[in-house]
Amino acid sequence: AADGIPGIRGWGAKSSARVLARYRHIEDIPEEAFLWKVKVQGAKRLAANLRSHREELKLYRLLATLRTDVPLTEELEDLRWKGARKEQLEALCRELGDKDLLDRVHGWLD
Repeated sequence: AADGIPGIRGWGAKSSARVLARYRHIEDIPEEAFLWKVKVQGAKRLAANLRSHREELKLYRLLATLRTDVPLTEELEDLRWKGARKEQLEALCRELGDKDLLDRVHGWLD
C-alpha cells in the first residue's frame, strides 16, 4: 500500500512469500495450482487471480523497478533536501484543505 501499486486480490504477504520463495519470479509460477510445488492455502483461487492479472503484473514490475540507465546531470548535493518554500506550501495546503501538513515540515528555504 505504501508504494501506491495495487496487489493481486488474495495474494497477501504470506502466500506471496511462500510461492516466490519456491519460484523466485512471477513469470515462473505455473498457471495451474495443481502444478505448484508448494502448499498454499487457497491455491486454486490464487492461481486464477494470478492468471487474470499477469499483464497488470508486468506494469507493476516496471513501475517498481529502479532505473539505472538514465543519465543524471545533477550532483548528489543538488538533490539533497534543503527545505520547503513556505509560501508555496501554505498556498497548496489551503487549496487542499490540509493545514496539518505544515506541522510536519522540518526546514524552510529562506
